[in-house]
Amino acid sequence: MYKSDGGQKRQKVLLNILVNVYELVGFIELTDGSLCVYTKEVIWKNYEPYYAENYEASMGVFINSYVPAGNRDEVTKKFSIEYLKAKLDNSEERYEFIYPYMKDGEIRYKQITVLWGDEKRESICLVRTDVTTSLMAEWETKKQLENALALAKEANEAKREFLSAMSHDIRTPMNAIIGMTELALANRDNPKQIDESLSTIKISSEHLLNLINKILDMSRIESGQLVLMRKYFSHKEEVAKLVARSQALAEVRKVQFSYTFQVCHDDCIGDVLRIHQILDNLIGNAIKFTPKGGKVSLDVKELLPAKGQIGIYQYTITDSGVGISDEDMKQMFEPFYRSDVAKKKKVEGTGLGLSIAKNLIDYMGGAIHVKSRVNEGTCFTVEIPVRLAETVEANAGKDEQKDRKEEQDLEGMRILLVEDHPVNQLVATKMLENMNAVVTVAENGYVGKERFISSQPGEFDVICMDIQMPVMNGYESTEAIRSSSHPQAKTIPIVAMTANAFLSDVSRCLERGMNAHIAKPIESAKLYHVLKNVREEKEKREEENESEE
Repeated sequence: MYKSDGGQKRQKVLLNILVNVYELVGFIELTDGSLCVYTKEVIWKNYEPYYAENYEASMGVFINSYVPAGNRDEVTKKFSIEYLKAKLDNSEERYEFIYPYMKDGEIRYKQITVLWGDEKRESICLVRTDVTTSLMAEWETKKQLENALALAKEANEAKREFLSAMSHDIRTPMNAIIGMTELALANRDNPKQIDESLSTIKISSEHLLNLINKILDMSRIESGQLVLMRKYFSHKEEVAKLVARSQALAEVRKVQFSYTFQVCHDDCIGDVLRIHQILDNLIGNAIKFTPKGGKVSLDVKELLPAKGQIGIYQYTITDSGVGISDEDMKQMFEPFYRSDVAKKKKVEGTGLGLSIAKNLIDYMGGAIHVKSRVNEGTCFTVEIPVRLAETVEANAGKDEQKDRKEEQDLEGMRILLVEDHPVNQLVATKMLENMNAVVTVAENGYVGKERFISSQPGEFDVICMDIQMPVMNGYESTEAIRSSSHPQAKTIPIVAMTANAFLSDVSRCLERGMNAHIAKPIESAKLYHVLKNVREEKEKREEENESEE
């Protein structure tokens, strides 16, 4: 086999080590071109090793028997003596390569480690290992990384498009607000121009607030913090409001709008604002993507009779617009997704409306179905379960709605307004003074705390507290007030008036000792309703204390 007994002894020591780790070890004798192969079985059972006088011929038979046809030329080259020697001469005395090995129809992957078989470099040692499992794992990891990279690129592209759309959609109302403000300031003696400017500013501000609310809604939905309200509403009245808005938009776009209403149970309990949000989005999209002279319709129907006080209400929005392609149908409910049609026609939007609508419908336990044909139109069908109001709930709800329409009057209420921003101070002060309240302003949490602690008992009825302020924030100020020795420290109502509008922010305000929360921008009606409730609760507690005495 080998000419040198010393070489054989060295190889046997090496073999005993290698075959316990690898599948097989082979030696190519360069002096005569022979091959000797040792396997675990050969070593453990002391069998004669496999021997071939002609290495190249033996490898040719092996390759034709076990290597897939498409890989044979490449594998033949890598196993040739000329190639092995050249690679060893150019390497650090060893190198590896992998080739496919097929047996019984199954492909495995083998790694060959090539190194010199002796010090004189008269033989080459080949060590074989099965690397199928590790290679497959590596490929799977690589595939996952490639997929992750692709998803990251898609997410970055969606983020870029979203920021671009948001920048455009925010700048549009901001341009109107700034422009109309300058016009009003430049034409103070022109009441008509001022009225027109204020009207445009109000509309643009509402549009800007709507954009911000969409972002907040998406965040709440993704974090699972969305809370649905349960309040009384009249289905007929709410649909009438929806129809009025839709008809106004349709007239501007020169689109025909019609609706039908077939509802047995009108009095309901639920989150009607979210229902409005869903339908406003779907109807708005239908009108925006329908060309002039086209048609959009809304059909409202109660599907099933009451079952356990639950009614199923179906809203069908049909248009004769541009339609939705099959590709867009697959992604239309994904956040930030905007169709090619929307981009080409430069239709305003953030790509959040449909995603939010779908999530809201799912939250309500409803369903949404879409049918569409390109250039023919689209039909959205939404089904939402809504609890039917009992007689007592309906009457109470109607009374509450009447209360909301009453004149906003907080006659005699003395309010300590803790707010650092001059513009916010001005807005809140004017709003409260228009309700006949008396307002004292403190420019940060520390000043507010000191002003209250040094006040006479009864000097203030309510504290309206901002959260993010210099020197001392609203949380710290509230805790300092509650822990003070002032007679009203534990009882004076503290209302948070802040831009921190998440559910967690509301909870944090209540945990720190505040009584209520109002999100900025402040709405006059909501501010009045909260302060009125605070005053009524305070009067009720005082009556209870007097009766106990």
